Amino acid sequence: MKKFKKIILIVYLIIFLNLLLSKNLLIINTIFLATNLYFATFPKLSQKSINTIALFELLLWGINAYIAVVNNFDIWFTALNNLLWLLTSIKLIEVKNNINVKNIILLLLLSIGTNALFNISFASNTINLICFFLVLYSLLSLNNYQSENFIKQLFLLLLLLPITLVSIFAIPTPKPWLKLNTTTLAKTGLSNELRPGDISSLAQTEDLVGRIFFKNQLPSSENRYWRVFVLDKFENNTWVVNTKKNDKYFQNDKLPENLKDKELIDYERWILEPNHINQRPWSGNGNLITKKLQVTYKGTLFSEEILKRREEYKVITSKNSWRKNAPKKISFDARSANNKKLYNLSRKWLEESSNPYEIVEKAKEWFLKANLTYSINPGLMNKNAPYDDFLFKKKIGFCEHFAGSFALLMNYANIPSRVVIGYQGGEIFRNYENQQYILIDNSYAHAWNEIWIEDKGWIRIDPTAWVSPERIENSLLEFKTEKSNFNKFSRNINLNLLNNLSRIEISFNNLFDEINIHLNKISFSENIIINNLINLFLIASFILLTVILLLVSNISFVNKNLIRINLDRYFDILGSYGIKKKKGETLKNLSLRIGKFYPKISRHANNLYLTYNDYKFSNREFSKREYIRIFYKISLCEIKILSYIGYKNFRSVYFNFHNYKN
Repeated sequence: MKKFKKIILIVYLIIFLNLLLSKNLLIINTIFLATNLYFATFPKLSQKSINTIALFELLLWGINAYIAVVNNFDIWFTALNNLLWLLTSIKLIEVKNNINVKNIILLLLLSIGTNALFNISFASNTINLICFFLVLYSLLSLNNYQSENFIKQLFLLLLLLPITLVSIFAIPTPKPWLKLNTTTLAKTGLSNELRPGDISSLAQTEDLVGRIFFKNQLPSSENRYWRVFVLDKFENNTWVVNTKKNDKYFQNDKLPENLKDKELIDYERWILEPNHINQRPWSGNGNLITKKLQVTYKGTLFSEEILKRREEYKVITSKNSWRKNAPKKISFDARSANNKKLYNLSRKWLEESSNPYEIVEKAKEWFLKANLTYSINPGLMNKNAPYDDFLFKKKIGFCEHFAGSFALLMNYANIPSRVVIGYQGGEIFRNYENQQYILIDNSYAHAWNEIWIEDKGWIRIDPTAWVSPERIENSLLEFKTEKSNFNKFSRNINLNLLNNLSRIEISFNNLFDEINIHLNKISFSENIIINNLINLFLIASFILLTVILLLVSNISFVNKNLIRINLDRYFDILGSYGIKKKKGETLKNLSLRIGKFYPKISRHANNLYLTYNDYKFSNREFSKREYIRIFYKISLCEIKILSYIGYKNFRSVYFNFHNYKN
């Protein structure tokens, strides 16, 4: 029991640290889980004290969960999981009282499983897998597990692998009933909406987004813009994606003629972390050779599947023309403009200018002379007119303030403009092959603009670069400039480890993708129903094979009674056919009686009792191989006899019914 308690405590500590680092705990839960861990190391508490602690903690959890869900309903599932993790910590204290100790096993397994829903990285899954095996080991130690049977039980586990693999590929995957982080990215953090303050709070974290490798030289700092979302609609002081606007896939332009010559192809290769959205970051330059990703008319890289695992993709450097896709005419109601000062300034520029270039130049000049300041902590803006508050009062802001206000200024001046959300810059590292690559984390989250010029199409303008050119040139934020040597050293070690793990994970992912592609090509029928029935038949066959192998492998554990058990089932089925074994009747007499009624199977009936009697009345010890052969021979005779009698009974019933009907 002591060993069991120690293992459980270690598992709980690992899970708690994993949850803490993943930032999926409510504030009150973080305090209670740490407190309960402390209590679990105490001498045994009375059950009354534990019940009091549980009641108090559950009450405060309910209050905290209510406040959190009211503010953001999307985290309701996270709140429920916090309850599960809290109950697990309470049960951990009870383990010392030896009350239903096995319940902690179930709770820990549930905690590991739900934790895997929120932490989908390779490292986190590895931790969860280790915890899973530790929990199993604790259960074995609780039941005084004997190691002599380890090989035998490992073999039984391996027998279940074929049916598991067949189930993965043959059973249709249902649509998920639960969607996590549907409006925002999990790791990469970007949102498909933009309000003043969204990116500035995000950019103060360093969660990894991805890495970009280039065939040739790295792009210059002013060209390191990685687009994800395009926001082209302004409503309620928020920039959002215009879902009404047609944003179909854009046909790839003609790929370079040297595509087959890998040495000549220039490309950008992404290794992207899981993020639970359909969009993928890219430079906006080039075309794709994979059907998994498509370029939309807005210049976003889109996939039909959300990114649940680390992914690798390439963008071939070549010309593309999605930037030439003209927008619809701008229409807005001046009376609904909340940012009145911004609107008036924009209309003034429109009256004073003869072409869009003059308006853009006036905007640049105004931004430079308005004493605007770049800061990652600008504070809150007025909710009713945030861009008026930013441009004319506080004059301090982050990239989303500059991009959002500039897009609004251009639209009010009849120049189609939109906000692009993505990343700008990145740190340069070298991998194990001494190849340079750009690493991007949340701190490089950025917002910039695209405006429509009739003879040029959509062109990029970054008003942040006007006010704070060092932000773009150096690709560094204020808080990142100060880093200790120890932090840099540990970060390099983590990145090297991540690179190696990424290569392994992506290799496995590619292997499974290839298997799925080949299996999809093997279609037994064009009819979906028939195809599914065949798949189910295959699964049933594998289940039957697995059961037979399990029975055969466990022969030595049934004390040589498997043949007798099989024979009893044979007698039961015969009884259902009307041939009941009489009291005291031997197998020989029963078999002769069956042979008399059904002469065609008399040979099989005789073989059955002769084989069984040879085994039953033998004075020697049979080997395992001989025992399997006898079991097989008897079973085969039984199947033939029962099949024939069953067929005869069916025909008899059918003809009686037919004659009765006539």
